[in-house]
Amino acid sequence: MQEPAQETKESHYIGDGPDFQHSLFNLGGQSPLVSYYLQMHGIPNTLANSRGYRINHSRWSFARDKNNASFPLTRSFSTPLSPTYVDVIQKCKKTSKKLLDHFADFGHKCDAELVVLQEKREKTDRKFRRMLETITTKPTEKRVKIEQFLLQRANAKIHHHGSCGSESGAKDV
Repeated sequence: MQEPAQETKESHYIGDGPDFQHSLFNLGGQSPLVSYYLQMHGIPNTLANSRGYRINHSRWSFARDKNNASFPLTRSFSTPLSPTYVDVIQKCKKTSKKLLDHFADFGHKCDAELVVLQEKREKTDRKFRRMLETITTKPTEKRVKIEQFLLQRANAKIHHHGSCGSESGAKDV
């Protein structure tokens, strides 16, 4: 059985939208329509003397082309000026998925490094315990053995960091 073709949804282009300009509407102005409205509803026209009373309202403005001629914002263009909302949503979903994948990869790398560090620590602890078991009860011999162990660890760290630090790939002489 053949599946019906999925309809493509139309989407608007991304943009700033219409420009809004705030203008003040003076109820006490010279508008006969406002005066008539106030008179019909029995509202005293005390606002005519009050210049401080203002009402904010928004007004649609028209976009302007190169010749500074205005045209309605519903005008259709033959070429897309910007991506559509659907395009932007799809792009955001792809970016989100990519970031999630990178985060998961980073988590796996961190887990692997933690396992390696844990194994190294356990190996060092076992070696230290074995050395302590072989040491006699003499305090001087115990101190010398511990110092030898710490010196070996310090040399191993210097050797390890020294071999990783050369970026040219040549051996340090």
